[in-house]
Amino acid sequence: AADIAVRIWLRDPRLIETIYAEAQIEQVGAHTFFTRGKRYPLPTDYRRLEAEQLDTLGSSLAPWFGKRRRGHACRVFQFTRSDGIWFLFRHGDLVQRQATYSLKTHQESSSRFRPQVHDCIVFRPATGELAICAPGLQLLREYTKLMGRVLFGDDAYFRIFLKYTLEPL
Repeated sequence: AADIAVRIWLRDPRLIETIYAEAQIEQVGAHTFFTRGKRYPLPTDYRRLEAEQLDTLGSSLAPWFGKRRRGHACRVFQFTRSDGIWFLFRHGDLVQRQATYSLKTHQESSSRFRPQVHDCIVFRPATGELAICAPGLQLLREYTKLMGRVLFGDDAYFRIFLKYTLEPL
C-alpha cells in the first residue's frame, strides 16, 4: 500500500494532501457561527473555488500568520459535503521547544518545532451561515472578513450571532 501511495504522490501530490486534509475535518471541534448581515439576500448559488483560488486564499492569509509568529505558509482545501462547503486551513502554530532524550548517547537535549494547525470553516448556502472552528477572536474576525470577501465581495458580509441560547429556559 505504501508503494502505491508513493506513486500517487509522485504523480499528483495535491491528491494525497487533499485526502489527508479531509481526514482532519473529522476531528474538528466546536464551531462559532456567523450569519449574513440583514441587508444581504440569501445566497442562491455557490461556485466551487478552483485550486488557484484556494492557493491565493492561503497566500493572502500567510502575512497575517507571519505577523503573529505562526509561520508564513497557509494551505486551503475545499470539500463539498451534504451539510455545506467545508474549507480546511492548514497553517503553523507558535514554535515550541520540547526536551528530548537520546537512547543511543544517553544525552538530554531539546528540539524546536512548529506544530501544524487545522482550522475549519463550513459555509452553508441554504442558510447563509458560516461556521468556524478556530482559536481566538482575532482569527475568527480575519476568517469572516476573508470569506465574505472571497465568496461575496464584501468583508462585512458575515456577522456573529448566538445560534444556541438559554432563552427558552
